[in-house]
Amino acid sequence: MDRFALAEGQALMGSGSSAAALEMFAVGGRFRSKGRVLIATSGAEMEISVNGHPRRWRCTVELEDGDLLRIGRAVEGVYGYLHLPGGIDDPVVLGSRSTHASSGLGRVPVPGQFLLALTGCSTARRVELPRPEYFDSRTVRIADSPQSRLFPERDRKRLLTDEFRVSGKRNRMGIGLDHDGDPFDAVAGLTLTSDAVVPGDIQVAGNGTAIALMADSQPVGGYPRIANVIAADQHVLAQLPSGTIFRMEGTEFDKAVGALETLAGQILALPDQVRTQVRDLSEIGNLLAYSMVSGIVRGDEDHED
Repeated sequence: MDRFALAEGQALMGSGSSAAALEMFAVGGRFRSKGRVLIATSGAEMEISVNGHPRRWRCTVELEDGDLLRIGRAVEGVYGYLHLPGGIDDPVVLGSRSTHASSGLGRVPVPGQFLLALTGCSTARRVELPRPEYFDSRTVRIADSPQSRLFPERDRKRLLTDEFRVSGKRNRMGIGLDHDGDPFDAVAGLTLTSDAVVPGDIQVAGNGTAIALMADSQPVGGYPRIANVIAADQHVLAQLPSGTIFRMEGTEFDKAVGALETLAGQILALPDQVRTQVRDLSEIGNLLAYSMVSGIVRGDEDHED
């Protein structure tokens, strides 16, 4: 749902772009470490603690054998990610370790199962990334779809003038887009045959409500599509919590392509933005085990003062 956040964790772990992660919707879970392991978190900031001690988000965290990692509710955004060294070692299905739950492809973790790291990683890698700016955005860019002209001009204009709210009716397939205005005119859909759809398409259902298709969208749909959320902004929409008010901004095809190229460049630049983690003393449970002294003096040396 958030390709940028997935790439964040891959950069933190020093993994490749195919490394699999655990995607968490609105809330995480409890994880017990078996052996010593390094993890990383990214995406929507969630409450996180190790053995009851708070930790920071968007950085690597060292776990000792038996440590209890708790990831709670999202405090900013919606989709958070948990990363292991080299990615999660799940079976490859159709060339991918991803899970498509609705079709039964891949594995959906259940309580009691292990998430295994694909490779080893030094526990000395203490790094972090800055918070990305798109969590502050309340605007998503849209472009015309092949069926936009089937809708009245007043409806196409309303997409750019009305305020919308992210509906609580949402999942990986789609997000409902609520608004206080009149329903959109869906008459065109009564004469259409099913057609290919892609993530980002904004369909208008028979009752005039709008739905933005997302990462797990079906390949074919029968509802007419009034517009498309450009690929460079789909992760921005995905991270808006339910009830968030936002606006849509129109853009041309060439600018949408340019925005996607910009996003790809930002993702490629993530490894260069990884920085050494400045440790918070409150996060160090065994503080007395660290050497805080670089040298000593006797105290009765001769001096001029």
